[in-house]
Amino acid sequence: MFVISLYRSPQGNIDSFFQNFELAVRNVLRNGSLVTICGDFNLEMGVLQNQCSIRFSNLPKSLNLNCTIKTPTRNNSCIDNILVNYTDSLFEISSFEGHFADHNSHVINVFQNNVCGVSYNNKTSSINHIRKQTDIEINLFITMLAHEKWEMINEYNSDRITVENLFDSFFKQYINLWYYCSPLVRKSNKCRGKSKTIKWYTDDLAEERNVMLNLFNVYKNLRNNGSGHTQLAYNAYLVSKRNYRYNLTEAKRKACESFIEAAPNRCKAAWDVIRQENSHGTNQEVALDPEQLNNFFLNSVVELSNNIPQTNNITHFYDLLGERQTPPETFQWQEVCSEEVSNIVSKFSNSKSMNVYFLSNYIVKMTINVIKDPLSFILSRCLEYGYFSNLLKLSKVIPIYKKGNKQLPQNYRPVSIVPIFSKILESLMHTQLSLYFENSNLISESQFDFRKGRSTTDAVMEVVNHTLNALDNKESVAISLMDLSKAFDCVPFDIILEKLEFYGVSQHSCKLIHSYLTNRKQYVTVRGLNSSVANVTMGVPQGSVLGPFLFTVIINDLPKNVIVSSVVYADDTSLFTSNKNVINLRRTIETAESDALNWFSSNKLLCNQEKTQNILISLSQQPLDTISVKLLGMVMDSKLNWSFHIDSVCGKISRVSYLLWK
Repeated sequence: MFVISLYRSPQGNIDSFFQNFELAVRNVLRNGSLVTICGDFNLEMGVLQNQCSIRFSNLPKSLNLNCTIKTPTRNNSCIDNILVNYTDSLFEISSFEGHFADHNSHVINVFQNNVCGVSYNNKTSSINHIRKQTDIEINLFITMLAHEKWEMINEYNSDRITVENLFDSFFKQYINLWYYCSPLVRKSNKCRGKSKTIKWYTDDLAEERNVMLNLFNVYKNLRNNGSGHTQLAYNAYLVSKRNYRYNLTEAKRKACESFIEAAPNRCKAAWDVIRQENSHGTNQEVALDPEQLNNFFLNSVVELSNNIPQTNNITHFYDLLGERQTPPETFQWQEVCSEEVSNIVSKFSNSKSMNVYFLSNYIVKMTINVIKDPLSFILSRCLEYGYFSNLLKLSKVIPIYKKGNKQLPQNYRPVSIVPIFSKILESLMHTQLSLYFENSNLISESQFDFRKGRSTTDAVMEVVNHTLNALDNKESVAISLMDLSKAFDCVPFDIILEKLEFYGVSQHSCKLIHSYLTNRKQYVTVRGLNSSVANVTMGVPQGSVLGPFLFTVIINDLPKNVIVSSVVYADDTSLFTSNKNVINLRRTIETAESDALNWFSSNKLLCNQEKTQNILISLSQQPLDTISVKLLGMVMDSKLNWSFHIDSVCGKISRVSYLLWK
C-alpha cells in the first residue's frame, strides 16, 4: 500500500495542481496498488455552486479514489480529506479535536487482515453438489426425452388422473430424466478474496519476463564489476522492460475484449471486467446464517405491513375504484399451442444458474423442441382448470450484499430464483392478461411501467413537457415524488384478486391467480448451506414474470384518486400540477399528497414519507426551498436548466473514465 501525505497552498495555481495531482496518482496506480492519500487540499468539498469544488469532486472519481470525509474539517468547510481506492469495509475513519491547529484531526484505521490476507491467503472451502451441463449431459437428455411416451397424458384423457397429477407427473418425470443424465457431483468451491475470472497471463509472457530479469542480472553484474559494457546492458534491459510492459497491457486488453465479445450478455460481461479491476480483494461473502436472513426477509415485510395506518377515516380500497369499466367480454384463459411455448422459452437468457431443482434456462432452452407438444397440452389444462403446481412455488433466495455492516441482515438484498417451468406458465398468463388489459383500455395513461413501448424516459418526458408548457404560460410547477416501502412485498392477495374481478377477469380465471399467489415458499442459500423452507404470506412473488404486472393492476386506480396529474412507474409515484398563484399551488399539491396517502393506506401500502421529495419549479427570482430532486434517475432543479443532472452525470463518468484508462 502507498500512503501519501499532501498539502496544497491556497495561493497555488489550481490548474497546475489538478494536472500534477492526476499525473502523480496515475503513476502510482500503474502497479495496481492500494493507495491512501491524506491531505489538506484547501478545496471545499460538496459546494455545488463552486466549479473548482465540482472539479475536485470528480477528479478522485476519475482515478478510482473515494473521499472518506464528508463533515467539516475547519470551521464549516470540508477542506481536508483522506482519499482511498479500496472499499469502506476495509477501513474506518475517526475524527477528533486535536488542538494541534485550527483543523480537526482525522485517523484512518485500515484492517490489515482484510486488505492483505483476504486477497491471497485466506481460503475457506464449502462443498456443493452440482449437475454438469456440458454437451454430453444435454445430448443424452435430449435423446431420452425424444423417446419418452408421456403416459400421463393418456391417463388424463382417460379420466384416470386429475390436472394436478397431470402436471406434477410430467414435471417429476422431466427432472428425474435429467437427474439420470446428469448425476450429482461434488464440487469444492474455493472462496477467495480475489478471483481471476479472465486468464490473460500466458507462457510467452512468463518467458519474456524471465528474459527481462536475466538482462537485469547481467546489467547488475557488469555494473558491479565496472565493465565498459554496463550502459549497453542497461539499454538492452530497458528495451526488454518496455516491450514486456507493452505486451502485458496488450494481452490483458485482448483477453478482456475477447471475454466480452464471446459473452451472451456483453453488457454484463463488461461489468464483470470492471468489477474485477475495481475489487481490490474485497470479500463479498455473506457473513450471516441463512436461517437468520430468511427470517429477516419474511418478518420485515410483516412488520412493515403492521405499520400501515389503520383508522376509521381510511376509505375502503374498493370504493376508490370508481365506476366499473365493463369490457365487451370478460377475460377467460385461452388454449396455448406448442409454438407459443417454444417462442416464450427462446426469449429466456442462456443462463446456467440452477434453481432449486438443478434446472437452468440453458437446459430448458436446449430441450424445449422435444417437449413443447406435451408441455403445451399440459399447460393449457392448467390454464383451463386454474391449477398452478406447488412444485413451481418454491424459490431459492440468494442474499446480495449492498453496503455497510455485513453482520446486519438489512444490508443484504434478496434475489429470488424461481423454477424455470414457473416462468413459462407465468409468461403465458402475462401475455394473455396484458393483451386483454391493453385492448380493453383498462390501464391508466399515467402508467409507464412494464408496458410495451413505454419506458422511464417517457415517464420523465411527461413531467418535463408539462413543466415546460407551464413555464411558457408563466406558471410555477409543484412536483411531489412519493416512494413506497417494499411495495411489491406488502400487497395482500385479496386486493389483487378483487381488483382483477373489477376489471373483468372472470372468477374462474381468478382461480389460477389465487393458486399462483398462495402456498408459496422460499429458502435462503449461503455458502452451500440452506435455511429451512418458510411460507410467504403476502406480496407478488419476487423474481417472477407475472408479479410486476399484478402490481400494475394494484396501482392502476391511483391516478384517478388524486386531483393533480401523475406519473406512475412501478412503486415510484410522481404528482405534479401548475398554477400562477404559488400559495394555491402549494395547497393543491398538499391535498394531492393527502389523497395519495389515503389511497396507499386503503390498498395496504406504506409510503416512506422520509424519502418523499418536493420541489417548486419557477422562473421567478425568489429563493426556493428545494434546489433539486431525482426523478427516475434524472436530477431536476428548480430552474429546469439541468445543471445538477449534468454534474451528476459528470461524476459518474469520472468514475468510469478511470476504468477506461486502466
